[in-house]
Amino acid sequence: MTKRSGQTLELAELKRIPPKVMEVRLSAEGLAEAVLQLGPRNIVVSEADGFADYRLSTAVDELIKNPQPDLLIHNITLGLYPSLIACSSGDIPTPDEFMRMGKDAQRLWIETARELNPHEKINGVSWWSFLESMEAPNGKADEEVLEDLKKKEAG
Repeated sequence: MTKRSGQTLELAELKRIPPKVMEVRLSAEGLAEAVLQLGPRNIVVSEADGFADYRLSTAVDELIKNPQPDLLIHNITLGLYPSLIACSSGDIPTPDEFMRMGKDAQRLWIETARELNPHEKINGVSWWSFLESMEAPNGKADEEVLEDLKKKEAG
């Protein structure tokens, strides 16, 4: 059983919670935001605010100080996770929890964050440069890389 937000959820119930956009709205500051339900987590993804680059830089610094033991997983975590948390709030997973999320939940979070922040850059580099480097000629991200990482992590 898992306890979250004062509720006890059976594992079977957790598997039935599909990732979805719960609400799209404007924040009090006038920024577009989407409330995502990713399993038992609720994450609010919004357009970048004045603190987004600071959150991204802080996350990168922390990941560099505490690298993942596997270099490939470390590079994916370093190349993607900071951009996601820079524009997100709520029940944010750790980098390890992010890598263990279901593929559909990862995809929804990534797509929502990119849609709300398509042109964000820090020091002249796109927040999404890691994903852009993996994009196939048809414009879709290479999901096989994430699948391979999950298999490697599980095995």
